[in-house]
Amino acid sequence: MKKSSIKKNFSIQNQLEVYFLLVSIIPLLIMGFFSLSYSSKPLKQFAILPIQNHLLSISNYIKNELYNVKEDTLYLSHLPSLSRMLEFSSTATDDEKLKLRQEVANDFMEILNKRKKYLYISYIDQTGMENLRINFIHPDKWDIVLGNELQNKKESDFFKLSIKSKPGEIYFSQIQLSEEYGVLKSPLTKVIYSSTTVEGISPEHRGIVTVAYLVSDLFKPVYDWKINEYPASNIFIMNIDGFYLAHSDKTKEWGKKQQKEMKWSILNDFSKETSEHLLKNNGLNIIETNDLVLMKIPCYPEFATPGNFWFIVSETSREIVYSQIKRFKIVLLAIFAATIFATFILSMLLSKKFTKPIKKLRNGAEIIRNGDLSHRISLKSNNELGILAQDFNLMTSQLEELYNNLEKKVSERTRELQDVLGKLQEKELQLQSANQLKMDFLTNLSKELRVPLTSVTGFISLLMNKVYGELNEKQIESLQKAKRNLYHTFKWLDGIIRISSLSSLQSHEISMHKTEFNIVESINLSLKNLNYIIQEKDIDIRFECKDNLPIKICTDKEKFDEAITSILNGILHYNITKNISLFINTVLEKYDNKEDVIIEFKMVFPTDINPDDFYKALKEPFIYTPNYFNITNLNTNVARTLIEILGGEYCVKLDENKNELVVYLRLKEAR
Repeated sequence: MKKSSIKKNFSIQNQLEVYFLLVSIIPLLIMGFFSLSYSSKPLKQFAILPIQNHLLSISNYIKNELYNVKEDTLYLSHLPSLSRMLEFSSTATDDEKLKLRQEVANDFMEILNKRKKYLYISYIDQTGMENLRINFIHPDKWDIVLGNELQNKKESDFFKLSIKSKPGEIYFSQIQLSEEYGVLKSPLTKVIYSSTTVEGISPEHRGIVTVAYLVSDLFKPVYDWKINEYPASNIFIMNIDGFYLAHSDKTKEWGKKQQKEMKWSILNDFSKETSEHLLKNNGLNIIETNDLVLMKIPCYPEFATPGNFWFIVSETSREIVYSQIKRFKIVLLAIFAATIFATFILSMLLSKKFTKPIKKLRNGAEIIRNGDLSHRISLKSNNELGILAQDFNLMTSQLEELYNNLEKKVSERTRELQDVLGKLQEKELQLQSANQLKMDFLTNLSKELRVPLTSVTGFISLLMNKVYGELNEKQIESLQKAKRNLYHTFKWLDGIIRISSLSSLQSHEISMHKTEFNIVESINLSLKNLNYIIQEKDIDIRFECKDNLPIKICTDKEKFDEAITSILNGILHYNITKNISLFINTVLEKYDNKEDVIIEFKMVFPTDINPDDFYKALKEPFIYTPNYFNITNLNTNVARTLIEILGGEYCVKLDENKNELVVYLRLKEAR
């Protein structure tokens, strides 16, 4: 009696609510679990994205500034006034020489006034003696240096290296302290020398143009470093030897002995292991220590002196970065909780809406069953339930009329009742069809998961197309990997829909388009499409065809290709198939004037790997429960169904002694 009461109370509405919750909330819970479990690394990159953007901005600023210095140096080396001074200075009078130098000085001053970032511009002849120098004092004021105030630079490194270079080649010096007559300039002024050779028509007329660029302007973004998300973070620029060139902490600034004082080196501030990571020339890199998160980006242009690398590095408190990640996870968890709650409410409302007319029919039928034939069911709807209510009311009116004229029309009304019962049976079939539509709705509901995934794929494509800016190799590789993972997720969803559609098809609904094709080419094409996962897992694949003859079969090529791809997907994406050997053989078996094609996929595992679970996923029918789901199981069952549709057989065997697992496909009478 108690069991009967439970069954009675578990109504259609309750069943629909359970189905809605199973189909919607369980995937959301699984998705939420994996999102929270595997989101730490993406969230960390998202958390430090503001720092990365700032570093890239500073790196681009430095590269652009040095590029402008290069262009200005080349421009100065091609000045017509400088060429005239070189050619005619040996034959010109003193007044003419003065006029020629004044023309060059005017051109130099034009550049100084335009840039306002150069300490001076000078021309040095082939003996190392300055012929002309323009010192920049402040905007709209400069000093022309001539005569005895000019210096001999033949012992300077930038002169020795520049005078040997070819015209058009630019020499960039290391950062140096500016000197006057061999004495450091006071206050200490850090400069970078950019120089290139200048030649006249005669070979003996040769010299260099030198631009002294103020490092204080080049590293101004470092000194002004401030980021709202991480106000306590620091930033510095170091050279290839690990010495600070600039630092947001002014106490780290170097003085006269930059290359000798270890206090101006990362070796003094970081551990040996961390310093070694920082000194590697490996592009964008993120390094974590116990207390800090370091981000390193190269900022020295490729056209500058080879082997001279600069890196811009940010140091941020690890605790602050991970507190940001924790906040992101809390927000993500709140979104999932809100989604689950909204799904629960929506399930209740939808199930109530679908079952409300059924309840009206049931209540009306119960009233009529109790003898009230004057009762009519009020259900205004144009669907099958509305038509059923109308027919039910019609039946009730006919019953009422029958009872009023029972003695006269017993036989006639009995026939009419039989007709009505026939209609009821027909409506019952329509109701079953309506239930099938509801099941289709549940299937379509699962497809809605594709919408957010498609949006993510679109944004990744925009990034890879460089809509939001240039990407480095590491970023492109990460985006490609993310795109492949989204592709597999789509394949997973398609697989669920595919196995559902195949299992629901009747034999008369299956269409076959037989064509003759080479199965070796089909298998090779499937392997080529999956080459990325083969290389990623380092799987040794050997494909052999007996007697090295191409095997042609006549069947539905589209279904055959899908079956082969599903089997390979199931094998290659399983977690224990890394570094295994996979042998694919095709054999032609003849008997009674008939030919069967056998395709064998043999996997050889290392002795320390147990393939029992893999064997189960390949062999068992499609399994989907809250406690178990396997994408290999899904793929192989799609393949099994397609092979059976093609009239073939699917078989899996496990040899525990040899630790081998073999999948056999037999296509009967395919030749």
